[in-house]
Amino acid sequence: ALAYYLFFAPLFFLVEEFVLRQNLEKSIRLEFKTQQISVIVSSIAYLLIKRIQFDCDVIESINFVLLNIILHRLSFVKTFKASAAFACAYFSLIHLFFGMPYLGQDMPGIFLMRTPSNDSWIAWMSGHSRGPESGLLGTVLLLIFIFGRILFEKIRSAIVIKYGKRL
Repeated sequence: ALAYYLFFAPLFFLVEEFVLRQNLEKSIRLEFKTQQISVIVSSIAYLLIKRIQFDCDVIESINFVLLNIILHRLSFVKTFKASAAFACAYFSLIHLFFGMPYLGQDMPGIFLMRTPSNDSWIAWMSGHSRGPESGLLGTVLLLIFIFGRILFEKIRSAIVIKYGKRL
């Protein structure tokens, strides 16, 4: 099990990000000369991959599209390796470290963080037995990250314009 977490999980994220960011998005950006079409197409492709792998509901689909936008921005600003590292760290932290279920599959963890029942509003927010991808709290956190990243990029470009220095 340790070999899987140390080798195969990062390899899976690296291959997935290479296919989506390095090949698909890059070829779409070169063909259509726009970033918006590449993020739309990669979001559809990412969602199709996840829907083939898992039985996703509406909130999970929204959260996977938001996660794809984050990974797109990271790969656009940095490289596909940065988006693969982020995806690996994100899923490892919430599922392997905290032991939260991954789309209905129980995961071992160092700290187990689970809601006591499936009927409460806390379960609806956290995703309970389906995991954080199914909860509205995950949607809110992903949106905060997206808008925080956009704000950071605007502040950084304003500093570069004003002072000529990069952060």
